[in-house]
Amino acid sequence: MREVFDLFVTETLQLPIDSKLIVINNKLTTENLEEGISEGFNLFILISKLADDYPPASYHLKEKTFYHDEFKAFNFFKHHTGRIEVMVGNVLTRTYFPIQPSCKYISNAKKESLM
Repeated sequence: MREVFDLFVTETLQLPIDSKLIVINNKLTTENLEEGISEGFNLFILISKLADDYPPASYHLKEKTFYHDEFKAFNFFKHHTGRIEVMVGNVLTRTYFPIQPSCKYISNAKKESLM
């Protein structure tokens, strides 16, 4: 996941590897998010689903278990991944998805009206 993130930052966004997350976030567009980093989101979603199904695994998703660079990548994916819970019959299923950069422009009032 970190390797995918590093390549995305340096090659797709053309930023230095040590760029702060706020700089990376400000450079995100829907196009560059889809073109360069979908594999990283797939890995993050897989890890999150595994942690949901096996609670002891969630311990390994804590900041103290990562090196700094690894946590930076993990934190990026965590803050750009949404999740919803869907009830199908009597089964509650958690679903994860990448949050598109354009979503940050949706007002709180509009978000409330959708809920």
